[in-house]
Amino acid sequence: SSVRSVRWAKHHHLAISADDRHVQFVDLRSSAVTKTIEVPDMIANISLTGDGRLLTCAAGKRILAWDVESFKVVKDINVEYDVATVAVNPQRTRMVTGGKSDLLIRNYDFGSEKQLETHKGHHGPVHDACFSPDGEIYATGSEDGTVRLWQTNPGTAYGLWQLRKI
Repeated sequence: SSVRSVRWAKHHHLAISADDRHVQFVDLRSSAVTKTIEVPDMIANISLTGDGRLLTCAAGKRILAWDVESFKVVKDINVEYDVATVAVNPQRTRMVTGGKSDLLIRNYDFGSEKQLETHKGHHGPVHDACFSPDGEIYATGSEDGTVRLWQTNPGTAYGLWQLRKI
């Protein structure tokens, strides 16, 4: 099957790849697969937190997350839409997803799994998302050829979103 996504692991000698229904950890020094995780739904994308310790997976109408050290499932969330991508901020307090067909960006509280916000800004499926190293903003990329930046906490002064007195 085709490779859907690939990421460097925390240790630079490991790569993590995802095909249709498997996530594989590959030791690049020996080309050996050291761990395979079977996923029950078709994988769209995988992502790692900045510290490389949490692996997330968008698969069908599920959001999955594993601790990379223990391979234990941290989250297994069922949603009502086809998930194309998922990313978790470095603090593990927020999670964003992009939809395949509804073109929406959803922002969740990672702990409670409660949806906090919904954004529309793309005109095509959202294929990827990632947080800045400090977690204050996240970027989403779409089939429409655009990359959009979003504030994790809208209304706070940060970077491009500085408050100016007139």
